Amino acid sequence: MADLAEMIDGLIGLLRDNADLRRDVKLFQFGMPARYTVFPTLSVSWRGGPSEYESGGKKVYVHDYFVTVVDQGVDPEKLERSVLAMVKLIETSVDADKTIGGLGYDAQVSPMVSERAVEGDKLFLGAMLTVRTWSE
Repeated sequence: MADLAEMIDGLIGLLRDNADLRRDVKLFQFGMPARYTVFPTLSVSWRGGPSEYESGGKKVYVHDYFVTVVDQGVDPEKLERSVLAMVKLIETSVDADKTIGGLGYDAQVSPMVSERAVEGDKLFLGAMLTVRTWSE
C-alpha cells in the first residue's frame, strides 16, 4: 500500500506532468493552504480512508484525496471557464494514468463541488474533486 504522502506527491506529479495544467496553474500545493495568495492554486490533500476490503484473498485499501483548484478574477464568466477548464484537465490526467504512476490502480474522479466568494471587486471560485485510489 502506498504511503499517504507518497500518493499525494504522486497525484501532484501526475497533474504537474500535464503541460496545459502546468502552463495555467501558478502553484501546486501539498495539502490545502491556510490562505490562498497565488492564483490559480491546485492543492491535493487526504480526504479519508482507508476503507478495507477483501478481494480474491487479498486486502484492498481505498483512500480518497481532495484535488482543489482555486482561481480569482473580476469577470465571472471568464473565471468560471478557467476553473472548468482546469477541472477537465484534472479529470483527463487521472483518466490517462489510473495507477497514479504505479502507486495504486483504478483511480476514479468523482463529481466536483464548487464554491465562490467575493472580496471587494475580486471574485474567487474553487472546485473540489475527490480522487479515489485503490491499492493492495
